[in-house]
Amino acid sequence: MNFPFRSISRYRLLLPVVLLSAVLHAVAVAAMLLAIQPGFDFLATFPQRAAYVAEHGWLWRLGWIPWQLTAASDLAVSILLAMYLAVHRRDSPALRLAFLAAMASVVATVAAIVPEQWAECYLLTGYVPLAQSAVANGASGESLDAFAAAEKWALLMTGVCGNTGYTCMALLWTAATVLAAPSSWRRAAFALVGLISCAAFAGASVLLWQSVPAATAAGVYPYADQLLACNALGFGLLIPWMVWMAVLLGDGHHQRWPRDDDALHRFRWPAGSLWSCLLPAGPGLRDVARCTFGGLPAPVLASDITDVVYVSWLVPADRVKALLPPPLRPHCLGDLTFVTVLSYQHHYFGPELAGRLRRLFPSPVQSNWRFYLEPETDTAERDGIYFFATCIGHPLLASASRWMSDGLPSHYPQRITHQADGGRYETRIDPGNGSASALHVEVETFPGGTGSRTLPPNLAEHFDSWSAAVQYLIEQNRAVGVIPAHGRIYESRIEIPIDGALVLPAQVIGPITSPLLEPLVAGCDPFAFVVPSVPFRATGEKWTCKLRVLGE
Repeated sequence: MNFPFRSISRYRLLLPVVLLSAVLHAVAVAAMLLAIQPGFDFLATFPQRAAYVAEHGWLWRLGWIPWQLTAASDLAVSILLAMYLAVHRRDSPALRLAFLAAMASVVATVAAIVPEQWAECYLLTGYVPLAQSAVANGASGESLDAFAAAEKWALLMTGVCGNTGYTCMALLWTAATVLAAPSSWRRAAFALVGLISCAAFAGASVLLWQSVPAATAAGVYPYADQLLACNALGFGLLIPWMVWMAVLLGDGHHQRWPRDDDALHRFRWPAGSLWSCLLPAGPGLRDVARCTFGGLPAPVLASDITDVVYVSWLVPADRVKALLPPPLRPHCLGDLTFVTVLSYQHHYFGPELAGRLRRLFPSPVQSNWRFYLEPETDTAERDGIYFFATCIGHPLLASASRWMSDGLPSHYPQRITHQADGGRYETRIDPGNGSASALHVEVETFPGGTGSRTLPPNLAEHFDSWSAAVQYLIEQNRAVGVIPAHGRIYESRIEIPIDGALVLPAQVIGPITSPLLEPLVAGCDPFAFVVPSVPFRATGEKWTCKLRVLGE
């Protein structure tokens, strides 16, 4: 499969810049409250504001630096958004309009930056000496008049001209994002929040435009409370709205470059689940998490898992190849390959660093369905697996697996049980109308826990002993995922140190019910065994290699 280099590379630039801009806006708002606001206190007088600026000149100057960085980040977002959408402008009429909106946002941003930065440069340089001169002359006379005139000019340039341009920019970002994102209620809510924020900023511009010429002789401006309310609402919505924008842009990018296994991994909550509103699990959110935490060491997740049931089939490799995303290939034994369903009970699945506090974390049932892979590159290890279906019985963990992992995109079923009764184990998965896969399987260990360790005839052709077959199936510690929207292959590292001597042979009782499994394993005999307990660790993720990209 070929991937356009420009789409992927520009997206990988755009997303972190949007998030950085959101952070800079938050820092700038904090700087405004802590350093700048006393110098622009509309309920104070000209002499009081001049005294603050004169006395705290360096704090005043430092307070404006985040706003200059914010302006630069806004321009970078507008340019990168236009560059990214330029790649897709011929894909559909909606994307063509999105590209035009992004181009217009560049113009609006420049129109905002010119007057705003002109005024801010003066506020950083000549404004402080002017305030000091006004204070030195007794806060009266021509020096105070010059200070008052400079203040009014700066307010009009930043709060009216600049703010109007940035409001237009935000409206155009809203339009471009809505046109480029998949249709959903989240997209509609994003547009509504963006419009409310822009309306608040527009109201602030109008109020300031009316307030400046109406200031009293002492320097008190009218509409101070209304201005504060508009700015509080506008900035309070703007910062989370920008993160939301990054999520929707990510969802749209992944929709344009979908995974070959998208039908298997597309997530849907069971009907009526409130979690669908509280815990979204789209690929854009995963990319935002990747940008935010990607440079940090991944926390090791640990669990004490019990009643670990392996049920495997040696099936024709062609059945598996049809479900594997390129360039992954099944590890074959002749013209056959394994399919395994692995179900178990977690105990306190959470960060290893939590120590004893890990007992506060949930203990859900999990079922992983996997294929065994050939090394994806010449340097990759053989112990790679591909999860073609996974479900976990806890909504937060199901969402977290999609926020923080590429190799284990879990589904959340309506109900999942994994019951052990002596040597008998029964696993049931009821997906409801969610995206999890249905399953019913019963397994029983042989009497006395030892039973027959004789290889079935279909496995005896490929392994020297029962233990060798078991070892092949349990020594798999890399979950591999292909992400076309990034043009990369990722791997998730897991550690399940199973002692082969403790593995119990088992047999499947009755038929296995699963619409997804039945076509894969039809006509093939199951091979089952049980591991009573074993520690589990998930040690992090990394990308291993690039897919073939046009232009490279």
